[in-house]
Amino acid sequence: MIKGKWIGYYKYNDKKFQYLVGFEQTNFEIEIQSVNRNRFEGIVQDDLSTGGMKDAGIIKGKIINNKMKFVKQMPVMYGIYSNGKGKYFPDKKHPKIYYQGMISDDKKTIKGNWGFRNSESFITRFLGTKSLGDGTFEMKLQELTKS
Repeated sequence: MIKGKWIGYYKYNDKKFQYLVGFEQTNFEIEIQSVNRNRFEGIVQDDLSTGGMKDAGIIKGKIINNKMKFVKQMPVMYGIYSNGKGKYFPDKKHPKIYYQGMISDDKKTIKGNWGFRNSESFITRFLGTKSLGDGTFEMKLQELTKS
């Protein structure tokens, strides 16, 4: 049902965060590689040309009825200074990002919200804020993979 290649975007709810990224939205590609009952795993690649993080991350999640939940784990910590300049911290993992969305009736579109759970972390101290941000996302199935 969901196994395959998905193309989508995410954006911040806070216009200040979105402005710092430098783009209206950040595009990404997800490949859901394995599905076991209602659980799934895959890889995610942000688009660098729209403000995404480098290197591929992993996703793990589950589907209950028409709701999808997954956790995105990028391999390297990335932060953006208030002047819009970004910095990678290769010795630190990026905080987990939690996604939750609704699957369309035709099973080809998922829309929802994303956010961070841990507001007290290295990156919040680095950015000088209590929030890492939250926002919305949408992704569309491009290519279905047979199980």
